[in-house]
Order: sequence, then C-alpha cells, then structure tokens
Amino acid sequence: MTKPFPSRLCTLAALVSLTALPLASHADSDDAEMCAQKAYAMGLRYQQQSAEAAALQRQGFALATYRLEDQIEAHGGSDGLAIITDLDETVLDNSALLVRDMQACHDYTTWDTWKHWEREGEPRLMPGAKAFLDFADEQGVAIFTSLTVTRRTRQIPSPPWRR
Repeated sequence: MTKPFPSRLCTLAALVSLTALPLASHADSDDAEMCAQKAYAMGLRYQQQSAEAAALQRQGFALATYRLEDQIEAHGGSDGLAIITDLDETVLDNSALLVRDMQACHDYTTWDTWKHWEREGEPRLMPGAKAFLDFADEQGVAIFTSLTVTRRTRQIPSPPWRR
C-alpha cells in the first residue's frame, strides 16, 4: 500500500532538511572566520550596483534642483544665494575605498586610509550630482562644500575630482 501524497511529501521534506544540516553547521564556521568588515558587503554592493540606489540619488539631486529654482525665483535672481553640501557619500561616491578596505579586512571606520585615497583614488560622482552642481554654477549660485568649509584641501595637492 502506498502512502498518501501529503505523507510522502512530509517524509521527503524531512529527508531534505536532514541533508541540509551539515551545510548549515559549515556555514556557521565560515561566518566565524569571516572578518567583521565583510558584514558591509551587501550594503556596498547595493550602493555600487543597485538601480534603485542610483535612481534615489538622481531623485534627490533633481529635487534639490527644483528647490534651488524656486529659491532663485523667489529671490528674483541668484545674487546672495549659496548652497552648502557635504562631499563624502553625498557628491562623491567613496564606496570604492570602503570596498578596498573591506576586502583587506581593514576597519575603514578608523579613516586611516582616507587621505591616501583622497590624493590618489579615483572617486566617482553620485548620480545626479554633476547636473545639480553644474546648474547651480550656471545660475551664479555660490557653492560651498565640506572641503571649503573645513579647508581639507590644504592637505590634498590635487583632489581627485579635479583631475
């Protein structure tokens, strides 16, 4: 006599789950050996490869452009208007540095690799950043960045975004 279908399905499911047990314990031991920085891998892949992240960044800069247009119109021109923006992870995509440090199991939160990357790295701009900053510049709006405010450029003879 053959077992009814639901009973055979339960038996099959139990056997499949038993075969997965050694894999699960092996995965746990791999996780223990993984460096802590590898925990950021998914977030860094999202930043570098996700169409959603790129679209959200473009959307943010498009909104900033609309708001700037409104301010220029409300003030009757751009005289006296300025924008202040951070550069790191706002205008500049520094995820390449974070990936490099993660791959070396180096804790990037100590920021000890940052100056070298600023001088010799090749950062990309965030999607939409150039169009927004170009628009502001074309309108005659003064642009201040975290670098101009903190004067970090004194430490960087040729910032990579000016190359």
